[in-house]
Amino acid sequence: LGAIAVTYEHLHTMSGCMLYVLVACLAIPDLETNRRSAAWLRHILFAAILVPSYLFAGISKIRYDGIWVQLTGSWFPTGVDPAHAMLPAALQLIKDYPMMQTLMSWGNLVVEFFLPLAVLLHADVMPLRYLFHLSELLFHVSILILMSPNFLRHCLLHILAMDPLGIYDATMMQQRRRPHNKDAAPPSTRETAASRLDWIRICIGMIVLAWNFQVQLASDTRSLRGKPGRGNPYLPVPEYSMFVKSRDQQGTWYQGLVLDILALGLYMRCMFMGG
Repeated sequence: LGAIAVTYEHLHTMSGCMLYVLVACLAIPDLETNRRSAAWLRHILFAAILVPSYLFAGISKIRYDGIWVQLTGSWFPTGVDPAHAMLPAALQLIKDYPMMQTLMSWGNLVVEFFLPLAVLLHADVMPLRYLFHLSELLFHVSILILMSPNFLRHCLLHILAMDPLGIYDATMMQQRRRPHNKDAAPPSTRETAASRLDWIRICIGMIVLAWNFQVQLASDTRSLRGKPGRGNPYLPVPEYSMFVKSRDQQGTWYQGLVLDILALGLYMRCMFMGG
């Protein structure tokens, strides 16, 4: 149903949820018996769906509008529509004061660029991951109030990625590992060998991530060949170029290309250094 809706109205908001539902189908067969299945599902949600959606949203804004427009917040008056805001008066107040527009734009850069880069640099630091998820949740709540409920469904994905029930499960596992009989041996925690489905899931995760980069690099390539304008596929992976007007200013396209290469390097670092 989501794919049909996108064919009638081009939206970025459904792609993340639809991708998650599709990849989750691969985890269902052994989700109850294979711990790797659940771990893979949370990891692909974090690394191949959530982080790219925010990181590439920030890069797309820089690609089409330039870093200076993002730093000054001059995109804000034309990029948002008060007709969809829950509190249009608050949105109008921000529009009336350029400094507030600048602060809003800086906050947007933090949640859509710097935080995703930070979690790629320190992917093994769990408090940073939680900061990323909580910041994005607050970001979507503020967008709901000031603009529209466009990406509100991503809040559920962040809650799933944080795995709040995992804390309870970990506590229960520790209690189970404590034998009632002190002479009894602790339960075995030996992992079984990776199955064929495990390897298929790894390949699917790489394909989803590569598809994200393909869409971004294709946009950079169009600009390099002197063919301005967005060629957004929307499905299965969009460009995430929301709130940009495709001004295609000369001299800004290379900024997106440099940032895409930086993001690719950070992902490669995570893969080969175990981050």
